[in-house]
Amino acid sequence: KSLLQLAGTWNEDNNANSIKCLSLQQYLETLQMVHKMGKQAQLNNHIMPQSIIFSDLHISPSDLTVITEIIKPEAAGLLFDVFGRKRSYDDYPHSHSTNHKIPLHVSPEQEQILEYLTKEEYQMLGPYLTKP
Repeated sequence: KSLLQLAGTWNEDNNANSIKCLSLQQYLETLQMVHKMGKQAQLNNHIMPQSIIFSDLHISPSDLTVITEIIKPEAAGLLFDVFGRKRSYDDYPHSHSTNHKIPLHVSPEQEQILEYLTKEEYQMLGPYLTKP
C-alpha cells in the first residue's frame, strides 16, 4: 500500500495525476499518522524504520560492518567498499524532482515530528554513531 493508503487519507479522487508530491509538512504528518496507527511494518522499505528491518532480519547493529549517517560525505564510499563495488562517486548525487534551489527550512514542529519518527532508530544505532 502507498503511504496515503496506510494513513487512510487516500480516496478515489486521489490518483497519480492529482498528487505529484507532498509538501514536507504533509509528508511528515502522513508518516506520523502511519506510525501512530502502528502500521510502520507495512511501509515501503525505503521509509520503514530500520529497527523493524533489523528485527525482521534477526540482526543487530553489532552485526554490521559500517554504521554511518547518510549526511556524512564519506557514507557513499563506505557503502561501495562494504559491497565490494567500484566507487563511481564518493558522495551521493544531490538531485530531487522538487526545486532544489529553494532552501529547505525545517520548522520546530517538523523537527519534533522527525524526532518522533526516528527515536527508536537513534536509540538502537546511536551508540554506534560517531559523536560530533
